[in-house]
Order: sequence, then C-alpha cells, then structure tokens
Amino acid sequence: MNALIICASQRQEAESAKVSQLIGRLMEHIEPKATINTLYLADFPRALHCYGYHAAEPVGNQQAITEEKKILQDALRHCTMVIVVTPEWGGMIPPALTNLFLLSAFGSANGMPLAHKPGFIVSISASEGGHYPISQLRGYTSKNSHLTWIPLHCIIRHVERFLQHPWSPEDESPDSHTQSRLITGLTCLIAYESALKTIREALLPLSEKHPFGQ
Repeated sequence: MNALIICASQRQEAESAKVSQLIGRLMEHIEPKATINTLYLADFPRALHCYGYHAAEPVGNQQAITEEKKILQDALRHCTMVIVVTPEWGGMIPPALTNLFLLSAFGSANGMPLAHKPGFIVSISASEGGHYPISQLRGYTSKNSHLTWIPLHCIIRHVERFLQHPWSPEDESPDSHTQSRLITGLTCLIAYESALKTIREALLPLSEKHPFGQ
C-alpha cells in the first residue's frame, strides 16, 4: 500500500503544503502499514515544459526537464493510491497539475501509471471557494489517465483558519465537519485501494487497448 500525496501548488511554503503534511500524518494514523510519499510540484519548476516547448531550451535544460519528468512519472507509477491537494487559482487547478495529468497519459508515460488506482481530491480555498477544482479534476483528468476518483472529496475553505482549528472532528463547527470529511475520505480511499488492487491486473490490458477515452 503506497499512498502518493500530490501537493499541486507551484508556490513554495504554500498552505497546500501544510495541508499535505497534515494528510500525511492522518494517513500514518489511519493505516500505519502504508508507505506515504509526498510530491511537491513547487519543487519541479520545469514540470510545465513539455509537448515541444523544451525543444527551444539549451541542451542542459532539456536534460533537466527529462530528469524531472522521469521523477514525476516514476512517483505515479509506484503508488497504489493518490491524494491530490490542490488550491483554487482563479477557479482552476494550477497549470502544473494539469500538465502532470498530461504526463500520465499512455503516450507520454509509455504506459498507464495511474490506471485503475483510486484518487481522493482535497481542494483548498483561502475564502469560500474550492468547488471548481473538484469539477475540473473529475470532468477532465480521468479520460486518458484512467484514474478512478472515489465519490467522496473534501473542500477546505478558509484554510488558514482550518489549520489553526483544534482537532475535533466530532464537533458541529464548520472546520470540525471538514476534519470529519477528510478522515472519512481517506478511510474510504484505503478501502478502494484494497479492492482495486485485486482487479487492476485484469483491467490494465483493457485500458491499454483503448487508452484515449472518448
């Protein structure tokens, strides 16, 4: 059981990183046997350089782009479940996250590193937003990645306040309710991981037969 937390913010020391660290601690508590890795897209500034853009780069930069691409794809390939922690930027997910899913497609990845692996979305807003990234990820990212988003998701609104809120998931306050949704979603994700790994081997050849959804 290998959980990959993807911190999608392209900003260093973002609130998304703090939430990702919190999720890592929660996963360790919920499933102590799980291996947990976190991928901070802010550490991969060249992750946007793909689809021909790197051809105009100097040779040294092209090599760095290729190396970063391999690190990202290897992380996707080795995990058995994914937790995407994304801020809402202007009603959208960060461009690096979009590109990461492009890199997970059959042609780009020489395979299907995310196919039939469960995913859980955690969307973050500094105010009352956060729902647009849910729609964007559910609507567009599974087509060529064949990632299986679980039905549950979590929107963390007023994230600074949320991170300072005492841990009390059984209480009735909005932040406590969000804590409860986070724990429930992660627990659900683990159950999906256990179920999907028993059939992924049979499903993967079917996805590879028609890797580009309609």
